[in-house]
Amino acid sequence: MGLKYDGKGTHYPIVLITYLGLILLPLSYTFLKRTITRLWELLVTRNSHKRSLRRPYVSLSLCFQCILLVAGWLSVLHYGNLSHLNRQQLQVWNPFHTLGVSPHASFSQIKRTYKKRCVANHPDKRKDVAKARAEGDFIEITKAYKM
Repeated sequence: MGLKYDGKGTHYPIVLITYLGLILLPLSYTFLKRTITRLWELLVTRNSHKRSLRRPYVSLSLCFQCILLVAGWLSVLHYGNLSHLNRQQLQVWNPFHTLGVSPHASFSQIKRTYKKRCVANHPDKRKDVAKARAEGDFIEITKAYKM
């Protein structure tokens, strides 16, 4: 048994979350570590009697990095929500159920059922209205037999 392939791209949020997590986790750690050490230095120099002549400032690159990290984590949350919503769309695909046989059926029984279902659902034997549905059923039956 496997997941039903539907061509809708229901797995892309999970892949994007993985890649974004691999990038964002180390970047967030180094960013937070650097920012906390800068803030600690500012607090120590402000409270000590030795005041630095330079005034504390926030660099433009620090703001840009912060904005990128926040955007990255927001996209992780967004794709996490999409993967949660797509979880209901994922269906377990059972080739035996598609063919209409039991999982313990013999190969000859599976082959016989496959041939009967192919003849019954062949798109060339259908009219225009039911032809599209018959094509989909025929493809599903063929995929199930090949598994």
